[in-house]
Amino acid sequence: MTFRYLLASTAMTLAAASLATEAIAQKSKNTVRIGYYDPISMVDATYDPKPETGLTSGSVYDNLIAFDRKSSKFMPLLAKSWSRVSPKIIEFKLRDDVKFHDGSEFDADDVVYTINWMADPKVKFRIKSRYFWIDKAEKVDKYTVRVHSKRPQASALMRLAISTPIYPSDVHAALQVKSTFGRNGIGTGPYKVVSVDPNNGVVLEKNTNYKHGNLAKPAGSVDRVHMRPIPETQTQIAQMLTGGLDMMYRVPKDQIDAMKSDPRFKVTVQKGQLFYYMAIDSIGK
Repeated sequence: MTFRYLLASTAMTLAAASLATEAIAQKSKNTVRIGYYDPISMVDATYDPKPETGLTSGSVYDNLIAFDRKSSKFMPLLAKSWSRVSPKIIEFKLRDDVKFHDGSEFDADDVVYTINWMADPKVKFRIKSRYFWIDKAEKVDKYTVRVHSKRPQASALMRLAISTPIYPSDVHAALQVKSTFGRNGIGTGPYKVVSVDPNNGVVLEKNTNYKHGNLAKPAGSVDRVHMRPIPETQTQIAQMLTGGLDMMYRVPKDQIDAMKSDPRFKVTVQKGQLFYYMAIDSIGK
């Protein structure tokens, strides 16, 4: 059965309401239809870091590790284990049974290339500050990588788990304009990119070879995902009520309260992550 979700966000929480019926399941044909507000021109949150792109990017690409929000614990993903070699070095043992969506093998070369490219001072993109702490990524062997930080970094694991997707080195390195990668992004995640169109939206299909998921990032449960650009909130709500959408997010609280009173909807709450930095004037400036 296909579930429909109504999502709303506040500063620190994400609330979701779900609705399911037999008729809607037949109409959707195992496809989740999601409404979003800003057009998406690529599936790559590195070059387009906004919530709409994040929803798709997180489904297409994997990180070295995952963070489980319910248990507040890090879990293996592309890396099956990790250890801190020194205050500035974390070593990752990688899985040897993962392939990218194009069938190519995942290994240490992809991790080293991606992290070093993101940390390269010559590479420019928004929110580059996410990677200022990285000194370099080093290949130990085919399935072992060490990530060196410039200094001890408290947020290192969280950055690697949340904002450091791993790209296929051969494909990404061959592109003269890296921002075009997301038009047909290739990852190892639970969903593959079918099409990206600013007018029609983004279509993803289930990666049936996704075997390395966990509670923090499970395998896909529906065959297809279609994200449709609908800029007005009221239009999205109308589409939800009439069966044109299965999911929406960033809904104003008053609308959530109104929808919550409808017995067809169920509301749940999930926390998100934000990074806060506090500078202490230790030298009396």
